[in-house]
Amino acid sequence: MSVKLTLGALLVLSAGFGAGYFAGGTGGLQLSENQDKAASGPGISADLDGSDIAARGANTVLYVEELADLTEAGRSAQDIAIAARQRVLNKAFAAAAEEAGESETPAYAAAARAAAYQASSALFLAGKARASAQPATEDALRQLYEASAERLTRPVQVRLRQIYIAADNETPEAKAAAAQRAAELHQQISDGEITFEEAARAHSAHSQTADAGGDLGAVSVDTLIPQVRQALDGRRAGDLIAPVEVPRGYQILRVEEVQAGETLTFEEARASLTQAYRAAAERQAQNQIIADRLREDPLTLEAETIAALVSSPDQSEAVEPPLEGSSR
Repeated sequence: MSVKLTLGALLVLSAGFGAGYFAGGTGGLQLSENQDKAASGPGISADLDGSDIAARGANTVLYVEELADLTEAGRSAQDIAIAARQRVLNKAFAAAAEEAGESETPAYAAAARAAAYQASSALFLAGKARASAQPATEDALRQLYEASAERLTRPVQVRLRQIYIAADNETPEAKAAAAQRAAELHQQISDGEITFEEAARAHSAHSQTADAGGDLGAVSVDTLIPQVRQALDGRRAGDLIAPVEVPRGYQILRVEEVQAGETLTFEEARASLTQAYRAAAERQAQNQIIADRLREDPLTLEAETIAALVSSPDQSEAVEPPLEGSSR
């Protein structure tokens, strides 16, 4: 008995191609907005400036040529940094498995072949899709802009002053003492006993801003930590904000200026529109490649053979591919 894989089923399979092993994000590896060469994470350093070594762990080295698929695809420095972290960790675990003798087992060999098939398929499909995807025309970009304009906005900017009251250590007693000092200072400012600027110069533990009266300058709200964003919600210029608990202490904030988010012009959004259009066009092209392949070479699952591989009788009673759209 054979089970035919429909187009919908294969698209479900192909959607997973290229997904990272560590799907939870950067895992502590980040690049700043204007930093396009170096990245660092727990136990790992990465140098993406074209040198031979791209990343290293305690006993593992990842070379630049091991990231060639990403550099040739024109991926961003942030994407490459994340992939470098994933790959150096994968390489370290693979070496550990080999050292333990696990790489000689049939299960390991099958998993390694499957991973190689998946990586090769993803690279092949991505390359073919890039080559055949429709380029972004001016009209197409403008239509996309009109459809997306409400989401193409600058983040809200705020100019802030801060007073940072540091806890001496992480003990509950130290945090409580810092909270009390912050509350007392906030009350003194509210009562007019001392100006915010004077309090910042005299009491703030943040040396970079204390001398400037706590002036943090203008920052994007979406770059602030959640508890500070919440404290700023709905605030206006001149508002004094009660102490906010932050890592290793408390912040007293005063809002100096609020600049509402504005819709980007077409030219300002052109680069992001082009990137979004290209990604959608490549997905469409990839789906078309899969559809064409299925018409030329329909795929089947040998359900009886698969059922015979299952050791549990309960599991082998009925073998159905867990894919929507599949049929016998």
